[in-house]
Amino acid sequence: MREEFWDTQPHYGGQKEIWDALKAAVEGSPEMRIVILESAGVMVAQPDLTLFYDERGVKYELPKYLLGFPTNLLKEDQVKSPEVELVDRTLMQTKNTHI
Repeated sequence: MREEFWDTQPHYGGQKEIWDALKAAVEGSPEMRIVILESAGVMVAQPDLTLFYDERGVKYELPKYLLGFPTNLLKEDQVKSPEVELVDRTLMQTKNTHI
């Protein structure tokens, strides 16, 4: 989803160089972020790094999902398949009826 955003966003406005700088800043270390944005002439308008302006006053908005990884999702190996879940439920019901 992130790559799709970076691949398509420049087509909707703004300069490609600014989008490239924003991508590098978001994906880089916090120390490099400041250097990258200043050298590209980008001003941070929101402290959460979702809104920027270039030297011409063009607005650039970033969705929050670009700024971090989700913390409320299960990893693939933590998700049970529907078949395993059905077997687990069946076993639990069988144990409960024999008590």
